[in-house]
Amino acid sequence: MQGYYEEIANMALNIKSKEFQALQKQFEKDIQNYQYIYVSAFLEREKDGAHSGYFYCNGEINKLFHAYMLGYEYAKSLAMFDELPI
Repeated sequence: MQGYYEEIANMALNIKSKEFQALQKQFEKDIQNYQYIYVSAFLEREKDGAHSGYFYCNGEINKLFHAYMLGYEYAKSLAMFDELPI
């Protein structure tokens, strides 16, 4: 599974970019809407783990963020080729 996290960390989305920071902020806003998760305690960010694919200290929140990033990248690639279904 280690290769998966390294692949996520090396995605086209640069983790130091403003785009990534905005994506992370939006994820933290969106996840607050899920009533079955008490999220505020789990949103502690990993200090230096972003290079290894770990963005949050809580593993479940980290997995949700990975899925969120993949969805974002997928929508972005569809938009590049004007194939985004509306």
